Amino acid sequence: MEFCRRDGYCISADFDSKGRLVFTYYDLGRHNLETHYVSSANKKEESIILDQVNVQILFNSLNQNQLTFSQVNLYDLITNAFQHFSSLTEIILFLSEHEIKYKPFTWIEFYD
Repeated sequence: MEFCRRDGYCISADFDSKGRLVFTYYDLGRHNLETHYVSSANKKEESIILDQVNVQILFNSLNQNQLTFSQVNLYDLITNAFQHFSSLTEIILFLSEHEIKYKPFTWIEFYD
């Protein structure tokens, strides 16, 4: 799941093959009010990884409507909760406040 705001900030949340949630928040580096997505040069990206136990804790923390756990419901809850955040730091603060453990992960994204 990925959504990009008009101001160039994007959130990506995807499950890996081990059922962990890889959660990335990034700035495309260019801001254009006319588009939702713009290309960028190669960038160093910062991510956080939540194991299966902490994915469930995140879901429970965001779930106010007693939804059944599913990836679709989790993606909707993440979109609603974090759409106004402006940095990965804000998401990390949310996780810390709710005692949700994560591991930091740094990688390089190559754009064509």
